[in-house]
Amino acid sequence: MPQTTDSGHPSGFHDEPAATIRSMVQELGALDRATAGFLNALAFVLVRVADADQQISRQERDRMEHLLVDHAGLTPAQAVLVVEIAKHRARLADCGCSYGISRQLRSDLDLDRRRRVLACLYAVADADGRTTSLERSEIRQIAHELGFSADDLEA
Repeated sequence: MPQTTDSGHPSGFHDEPAATIRSMVQELGALDRATAGFLNALAFVLVRVADADQQISRQERDRMEHLLVDHAGLTPAQAVLVVEIAKHRARLADCGCSYGISRQLRSDLDLDRRRRVLACLYAVADADGRTTSLERSEIRQIAHELGFSADDLEA
């Protein structure tokens, strides 16, 4: 029988890495609803692009984390956690959920912020030095969901 702590959890359950993760989850949980929703949606659409070719490279993962630090004010550790959560959510999401998330960004963000999101999508696609046709197609789809026309993308 495994040893337990006073709280009834198996010993080692409250080790340092677990405590760090819990702390980050609490910090993210303390964000206001609008900020948390934006982070959730941004990370989700970034993952959609990175995973369009069914493979998220180390460079794409690093770029997503970096963008979340630069554009969303997360710490590097929080950005890692948010990207990992988004990766798992994207794998479980259906098309309706995916489209709904980007459409929510469309309604929540002004044109300038939506353009910045679009720039982030391109940055993730090009993180490994090549943008695949699948990634370009996913960016076009998300851009449409964000309210951009094909002419907007050409400009």
